Amino acid sequence: ADPITELPTHAVIRPVAAGSNIYIIAETSEWATIFEYFLDKALETADYEVVTGHAPVYIPAGVRNLIASPHLDLLLVSTDGDPDSLYVYKWYWSGEEKLQSAWCRWNFPNVESIINMIFDRGEVRLLVRRHGVVYLESLNAEQSITDPGLPYRVYLDQHVLLSDGEYDPESDTTTFTLPYPAPSELKCVTAPGGEIPPGVELSPVSVSDNTVILAGDLSEQPIRFGVPYESRYRFSQFFHRSEDGRIAIQDGRTQVLWLSVVYARSAYFRVEVTCEGRPTRVFPFNGRIIGDPDNKTGELVLDDGRFSVPIFSRSDRVTIDLVNDTWLPCAFTSAEWRGIFNPRTRQQ
Repeated sequence: ADPITELPTHAVIRPVAAGSNIYIIAETSEWATIFEYFLDKALETADYEVVTGHAPVYIPAGVRNLIASPHLDLLLVSTDGDPDSLYVYKWYWSGEEKLQSAWCRWNFPNVESIINMIFDRGEVRLLVRRHGVVYLESLNAEQSITDPGLPYRVYLDQHVLLSDGEYDPESDTTTFTLPYPAPSELKCVTAPGGEIPPGVELSPVSVSDNTVILAGDLSEQPIRFGVPYESRYRFSQFFHRSEDGRIAIQDGRTQVLWLSVVYARSAYFRVEVTCEGRPTRVFPFNGRIIGDPDNKTGELVLDDGRFSVPIFSRSDRVTIDLVNDTWLPCAFTSAEWRGIFNPRTRQQ
C-alpha cells in the first residue's frame, strides 16, 4: 500500500476519531501539536490541517489524555505540563466550511492533577486528585440548564445539591454534610423546591471539615454547595477590515472609542480595560436596572440588553477582558466596537 499522508505522532497517546475526522497529537520538547486528518470529498484525497496552528505554543508538552466528542464538537487535552487544567478545542462546521476553530483553557482550583477522563452522554467524567485524595467528578459539557424549570445555571465547581439538612431547634441552625472537605470559599445557593426562592445566596454560620451550618430551619430546603470559579474571555486585537470582512487592514492606526457587549439572561459580569501605561478600569454589571419591573428585592434578576464601556485607546495598546468570578449566570451573544481608522497611505 502506498502512503498518502505522513504525520508525526505521539509514542503513547492514540489518535482519536470525531465523526469522519481523526485527531493526531505530536510533541516537541516543550509544546504539543494537534493535527486534524480528514478526507477531502471534493478532491477525493486525504489531507490534514494543524488545529493548533494559530496557537502553536499553547498546550505544554507531556500530554496524558486526548478525548473527542463529535456530538459536542469538543476535543479535550490533559497534560502533565499543566496538570490541573484541561485544554479545550471547539469547532463548528457549516456544510464544508469550518466556521469556528477555537482553543480555551479550563483550570481547576485545588486539583493536583487530572488522572483520566472520558465522555459519557454529554458529560465528561474526570478522575482527579485533590489534596492527595482521588475523586470521580462529572462536568456538564453541554451548557444545559441545571434544574428543571430554572432558566439559568449555577456556576460552581465541586457542586453538590443537598436537601437533607439536620435541624437543631435549640440553636435554630441546620447542618449539612458534604462529600468532601469544605473549602473556605464555599458558596451556598438555594435551589427550587423550598420555601426560599431559588438563586438566594446564604451565609454559613460556620464551615469545618465536611459540615456546613446555616441559620434557621432549612431541613426541607434544597441548597447547592460549591466553589465559584473565574470565567475570563480576552478580546483579540480589533482591526478595521475590508468590505467583505475577511481581510484585516493593518496599514494604519485604529483608535477604539467604545465597546458594546450584547448579553442575554445575565446577572453579573464585569469588563476590565487595561490601557498601556494606565491602571485597569473595571466596569461591573449586576443585572439590576433602575425602573425595571423585574428588579425585585430578594430575587435573582436576569436581564437582556447591551452594556457599553468607554475604551479610548489604540487597538494595539489595550487589553479588554470579560470576567465573571461569581456563581451568577451570564451569557453573551455578540460584541461591537466603534472607533476611528486613520490609514497611513491613500491611493489616488
